[in-house]
Amino acid sequence: MSYEIERKRLVMKLKGKYSSPDYLALHEYGSNNVIPRDYSWMFVGFGWEYNVIGKVCRLSADAESGTLKPNGKWVTAESYIGLWRKAIKEAITFEHYIKHHNLKFNVAIKQEMFDKMNLRNDYEKNRMRELLQKHNPKERTFFDNKLKEITIDVKSEEDVRDYVSLHGIFKDNNLMYFSGCEM
Repeated sequence: MSYEIERKRLVMKLKGKYSSPDYLALHEYGSNNVIPRDYSWMFVGFGWEYNVIGKVCRLSADAESGTLKPNGKWVTAESYIGLWRKAIKEAITFEHYIKHHNLKFNVAIKQEMFDKMNLRNDYEKNRMRELLQKHNPKERTFFDNKLKEITIDVKSEEDVRDYVSLHGIFKDNNLMYFSGCEM
């Protein structure tokens, strides 16, 4: 049976907009049936600790079922959540990470969806317009799909918040084609 192997977890601590810090959670995973293994970093969650744990709880069902295995091992949902609690406790600061590593987020939607985009409210419309002007989407073709791809080369916490906004708007409106990150 095919399953995903979660190889690493990375949590970065950012200055929160309020009194509590925000956390950016990413994990590196790949499929067990692809040789050689191709691991990719993916966005898990963003926000206060309880927001990230909420996203992790949803993933823990996959760990319990065996479709997601940390380090290739079957774990219980509780153990999986525990791995993330430990990663949050050991979170590195965003400033430290950016000083020593590159981080890019990629978000893409199909051109046809982009052209027909009907966002639910004025905030989303204005935020999308602002982000598209700032990050200049590129057009490309992927398996006969014309895509609009936005790459955010992260240099500041604001760039992380831009990605989280785009990811949320695309996902909430069923526009997402793919999303990922390069490190």
